[in-house]
Amino acid sequence: MVKLRNMKRDPALMAENVLKGVELEDRIASVARENGFIVKVRWWNVDVVLIRGDTGFVVECKNYELSKGEQRKAIRQLRKNFERMLPMLCEKFNVKQKNVVPVLVANGFSYNSKYVLQFKPEEFINFLKSLGEKVF
Repeated sequence: MVKLRNMKRDPALMAENVLKGVELEDRIASVARENGFIVKVRWWNVDVVLIRGDTGFVVECKNYELSKGEQRKAIRQLRKNFERMLPMLCEKFNVKQKNVVPVLVANGFSYNSKYVLQFKPEEFINFLKSLGEKVF
């Protein structure tokens, strides 16, 4: 795994990592579309927003294992995006406020955080597929 300080020096590595993150977002979006979700990708600085019925997911994708500091930063960013998206989702899509969930998707985590669902990419895709089988 390439360390972040090396990525800052080498733009080729940075571009490669960004592309993989975009691929992860697109993969989650395509699986969600197949399972009946309304999908917004890279909408108002949020990686993926998934809506189905009166339920919504605000998803932050990281395509690497998170250290403790990186995870804190990712959760801070997710909560900021979540607070900004919540009124918009309630207005535009008639989603109940209590049914909107923040989700962090990454290859690895250093700790379990409160009030945020944490999934590895394959686990989240399987979770979406299982929701696709259920009727809301």
